[in-house]
Amino acid sequence: MNKRGDFPTIILVLIALVLSTITLYTFATFNSNFGKQSQHISGVIGEIEFNEQYIKETTKKTVRQIVMAQTTNLEESFKQYIEETTPVPGTENFFGKIKRHTPEKKEFTLTKKENNYIFQMQNISLTSQVEQNKIQRTLNPCFEFNSRGEFLNNC
Repeated sequence: MNKRGDFPTIILVLIALVLSTITLYTFATFNSNFGKQSQHISGVIGEIEFNEQYIKETTKKTVRQIVMAQTTNLEESFKQYIEETTPVPGTENFFGKIKRHTPEKKEFTLTKKENNYIFQMQNISLTSQVEQNKIQRTLNPCFEFNSRGEFLNNC
């Protein structure tokens, strides 16, 4: 009788048993708690989006106040109005840039172009982190306003 195929067959059965055991162990120990991870990621994204919207709306409101007050030194007036605003956590970079703004070291520009006003700022860093989930976003806002301080569009 020819017994050459017995050894490979036995090895195949052993490999199949080992793979089946590993698979069952993996199924038994797998943690399928994706809901909690999803909540953390969603929270991080939501915080970044809120901070971005807060910066945009604060800027729009402040420019509208400056235009309505008809001040001559736009950037200094912007800085004064913003310093009276309470920053929310995560927007410290935006408010810090405004506080550090001087005529020699311009952190932002607010200029009048014809009948419109243009606000520009570069490299506003927003960071949000929950546990090991971290998102960092850099903004370069550029807004155009009409002569009444109403927002027109992004530059």
